[in-house]
Amino acid sequence: DHQRFYNETAALQLTHYKENRHGHWVDTPHHRAGPVHMLFDETTRVHNRLITTVMSWNPVVRGYDWSEDNSAEIERGWILRAESLEALAEAMGRDAGAVCASVERYNAACAQGTDPDFGRDAATLMPLATPPYYAVRIAPSIVCTGGGARRNQHSQVLDHQRAPIPGLYEAGELGSMVSDLYQNGTYLTEAMISGRAAARHALA
Repeated sequence: DHQRFYNETAALQLTHYKENRHGHWVDTPHHRAGPVHMLFDETTRVHNRLITTVMSWNPVVRGYDWSEDNSAEIERGWILRAESLEALAEAMGRDAGAVCASVERYNAACAQGTDPDFGRDAATLMPLATPPYYAVRIAPSIVCTGGGARRNQHSQVLDHQRAPIPGLYEAGELGSMVSDLYQNGTYLTEAMISGRAAARHALA
């Protein structure tokens, strides 16, 4: 509907893809609202890079170093630029009236120091007030998956009585020892050792 739809600073729960909105867990609509655009103004653009250089797809997988002021990405066409919100909405293929109304409401929340729609922390409320304006198309992604059948130290899948099922193994994130309590880097270790453990046991 071309409008702001959630607290942009809220961390998503890893287990159920919901966010806490005014004390209630609700679906985060990224997966059904795409494409999603993130809007910002010149103040934000020059303040810092949009993408971290540590834990994000381009630096880690593609080896791309995001520019400090996002200017290179504007030149590449990854970030849209326009002198007005109306022109930016047109570049995004969105309804200008709805976009402008949404930004106006957000800016009013910034001026009041409170976000009545999604409860964003007042310390993070910064208005979109300095042209030119920018938009970048974003999509949800995942760091890892969790769950699966329980396994033992040999990567054998266990039945409901925790007895090994003959000939059945699993490796990697599937059946991880941390279950839904993911800690950064844990799955990397399991990815390296669980398949080897299964192979060694199967060949023993």
